[in-house]
Amino acid sequence: MQNRMIAALGVTAFCIALLAGAFAAGLNLKADAQPTAAPNPAKVAYVDFLSLFKDEPQLKREQFRVAAEAEEQLREIDVRFEPRVNALEAERKRWEPQQQQHWDAMKKLLDAQREYNSERLRVDSAAQAELRTQAIASFSRLRSLVADLARNRGYNQVLNIVQNPEKVAEAQEDFRVLQQQLLISPVIYFEKEHDITEIVKAEINRLWGMDIKLTVEKALSLDAEGKDGPELKRLAEGDDNKDRVDYEARLGSSLRLVLVVKDKGETAQGKNAGAFWARLGTRSGEITSDGKYTAPTEAPRDTDIVTLRARSQVDPSSICEIRVRLLDKDGKRIEPVKKPE
Repeated sequence: MQNRMIAALGVTAFCIALLAGAFAAGLNLKADAQPTAAPNPAKVAYVDFLSLFKDEPQLKREQFRVAAEAEEQLREIDVRFEPRVNALEAERKRWEPQQQQHWDAMKKLLDAQREYNSERLRVDSAAQAELRTQAIASFSRLRSLVADLARNRGYNQVLNIVQNPEKVAEAQEDFRVLQQQLLISPVIYFEKEHDITEIVKAEINRLWGMDIKLTVEKALSLDAEGKDGPELKRLAEGDDNKDRVDYEARLGSSLRLVLVVKDKGETAQGKNAGAFWARLGTRSGEITSDGKYTAPTEAPRDTDIVTLRARSQVDPSSICEIRVRLLDKDGKRIEPVKKPE
């Protein structure tokens, strides 16, 4: 869900729109200065503003924050509407198509689905609007930073370039793509020593960069009173395999995930050590803010795998996911129920 949400809230198109207007004639560092009788000759710097803008740390953190909040709101909508829709669907199937009760239930079902889609659209629209506001703020602070760094090095103008045109779009043979690239990067040739992209990138990381890493050190079983029990066997390590299973848990049982937060390789302190947990999907149990997970008493309808996600409180782009396979109360594998057709 979240990868789709982040993709939907992507800023590439917004970047291109801003860049087309801001850099079509270059970034004049003396725009606010009083005109002089004998202006200095132009000394031009070059910067790959699009790549810097897309990777600007504060904007990325806001993008993940907005996506996470929207995802949680969508999950709440799903949880709220699922019983209602299922009940109406069951009511509709109780009657034959030629009976009035069938059509009455169908109308109520369509109304519920329309309301469901409307609420989801409202969440998505609000997220898009908030991201746009954050992107504009990011553009402004990044533009000012580029201007300051260029001015301090004696430049009085900055032109935008695209260092890696193949990353702008995949279909490079598409003429419209070429037109787009020329619009945001009209520079055909420049001397590399005047490219200040890496200088700007280093300053961005110094000012706004973070290096928060989350890992789950271990999982402990919990007894009926919620006290720590034996450590659970970890079935997989690392995040390379997205279909992996990290732990197994019986329906109705509880476990506690021990999270380690690193800040630039050292144990995080203060607010940088904060993280919160969420579980994905409906009917997937509950998890507390400190990582205590309670499996559902009944298996989810279409899967036996539950994904639990920890997210840094100061850097929402830093996440750690754990996949738990649910077993029945006898410790045996559960056969997921197929979705009704």
